[in-house]
Amino acid sequence: MSNWHKVNFFGTDMTEPLVSIETAMALVAFSRRTLWRRIADGLLRKGEADSKGRTMLSSSDVLAACDPPLPLMFASLLSKADAGCVESMSHIALEFKKHGNHSGAIIWWQRAANLGCSDSMQHLGAAFASGTGVDKNRFTALMWLNKAAAHGHVIAIRQLQQ
Repeated sequence: MSNWHKVNFFGTDMTEPLVSIETAMALVAFSRRTLWRRIADGLLRKGEADSKGRTMLSSSDVLAACDPPLPLMFASLLSKADAGCVESMSHIALEFKKHGNHSGAIIWWQRAANLGCSDSMQHLGAAFASGTGVDKNRFTALMWLNKAAAHGHVIAIRQLQQ
């Protein structure tokens, strides 16, 4: 399910996990134009387009460009999340949160929650309730917690009872 492709880096073909340029834009807060400039300058490695025709970049380069950066050991997990694996989306969100990148966590929790992941719904509810990584919003917090509770998420149910 993940995207592994050869990337050419200074004349050397390497096989490594890739992520879409759209994911890179969301995680590093650079525009598409800035990412293309970094590719042209040799600061980001570009792989072959995926089956959807998306421009693919080295996931380790994207992780290194995050603020704060996420350890490169998560490159494969990020690639799986980008490919649509809901479990990987939820897991990478927790890693972003653990490493202090709350906006990165929010991006992945929203993607996973929109695909029906109750854990991600609960995490989003908690984030909106506390204002961690997003503007504090009680109504949005309650919406996500109610959605998670409707899926039987025990923690969300307890949070709503408090």
